[in-house]
Amino acid sequence: MTVTKSVLLTVLIVSDHRTNVVMNYSEVEARVREATNDDAWGPHGAIMHEISQYTFTYEHFPEVMSMLWKRMLHESKKNWRRVYKVMCVFQI
Repeated sequence: MTVTKSVLLTVLIVSDHRTNVVMNYSEVEARVREATNDDAWGPHGAIMHEISQYTFTYEHFPEVMSMLWKRMLHESKKNWRRVYKVMCVFQI
């Protein structure tokens, strides 16, 4: 049972990385996507802190905000976790 969970987790990580490369997301946008993924748990404090530090940088602020708004407004109802996590990130 644990082997299948670890294999599934590895497949999900590789899939997310491939999507970031194909869509040409920057490292900042990839971190926002990681914080607002569909996992059952909330965003990690370290990632949220890193994103908050990006918002103080003039070059990264538009990337962070555009990805957050995209993740919040362009999602269907079945992806409610992403919207919830975006609201958690906005709260910091």
